[in-house]
Amino acid sequence: MRHHRWTVRVTTPSVVVLAIAFSTAQFSTNLMAQEDRQKIILSGARGGATPTLTPTPPRPTPTPRPTATPPGLTMSQMKGSWTASLSGFHGCGEATEYWEFTLNEFGQGTQSLHSSHTRGCGDGTASGLWVELQTLNPDGSGFIGFECGASCGFWFTIQVSRNRDMFSMAAEHVGGNYLAGVAVRR
Repeated sequence: MRHHRWTVRVTTPSVVVLAIAFSTAQFSTNLMAQEDRQKIILSGARGGATPTLTPTPPRPTPTPRPTATPPGLTMSQMKGSWTASLSGFHGCGEATEYWEFTLNEFGQGTQSLHSSHTRGCGDGTASGLWVELQTLNPDGSGFIGFECGASCGFWFTIQVSRNRDMFSMAAEHVGGNYLAGVAVRR
């Protein structure tokens, strides 16, 4: 009886194909393991303890900012009690002012307290002086005036906040006066 021996010859291209296949399989296995590690947070794995695997939480979806503008501001929405604090420089020199006032639905009102502290005219308080919101645009910009005594008035360009609870008063338009401040709804 004859025995046949089979001999397999491996050629150089076959070795290359096997090497590439083995490398690709090894690379693929390593890549999948790396992706799995990125998807899992290891916690409590100190001192040889068995790690607890916790899935990575999903990223929150960003909340879009509202794009709608609030409806236009009206004079009647300014009705109510306000407190104003101002500082700067005017005819009596350096000054700080504190005013409490009320506006009606037409933008007219009265100051229940007009308190001032100035370098040139000293300290003073008054009440019953007028206040008038002369113009108010739908975007909250406008113009307001405050009486400060006989033949005396302060006039400011204003900008009402979006929530309508405060407004800024820019420096006066009168030359030599640099009084400015903020009014807050009471």
